[in-house]
Amino acid sequence: MRIVPFTPDIDVSDFTCGGEQHHFDLDDFLKTEALRYAGQSLGHTYLAIEDGLVLGYITHLTDSIRLSVAEKDNLKSRLGFPPPHTIPALKIGRLARLARHEGRGVGSALMRHAFDKLMDLSESTGCRFLSVDAIPSAVSFYEKLGFVGNEHGSYQGKNRDTTSMRFDAFAPELPEWTGMGNATHRS
Repeated sequence: MRIVPFTPDIDVSDFTCGGEQHHFDLDDFLKTEALRYAGQSLGHTYLAIEDGLVLGYITHLTDSIRLSVAEKDNLKSRLGFPPPHTIPALKIGRLARLARHEGRGVGSALMRHAFDKLMDLSESTGCRFLSVDAIPSAVSFYEKLGFVGNEHGSYQGKNRDTTSMRFDAFAPELPEWTGMGNATHRS
């Protein structure tokens, strides 16, 4: 499986990630909005491709996370100094895979791509978290990857509820999917 930037020459017209309304929204975004977002620097989409078949996609954009007092205190204890009011993040704006490829590691591979992008970005600008506004059916996927809910919680948007979540790419220990499993690095 290769992960490549989405360009106009890649045909995504047959991509479908399921039969529920939020799946239609994800399919429609890829087919009609993703390239426009990239053209206006609102988000960039990457495709997971194998043997010419688009298996899934991820869209990244920038974000910042406002931490609660307790969350800031926790981070302060690891940093050794008070963190800023908001913490820079790379947001997963969209994540989808072909319905028939569930359980084959497409989502995890795309998340590893996002983690690698965050690590590259963190070397040239401040960026610590991966963030996502997870739809209810995706919360457990993100929790398995080590994401936690933000205390500022959830909100109603685009006619669906989401849970605001984050993953600290500079936590003292990282899960295996990051490629740095149990690696100790700066916190």
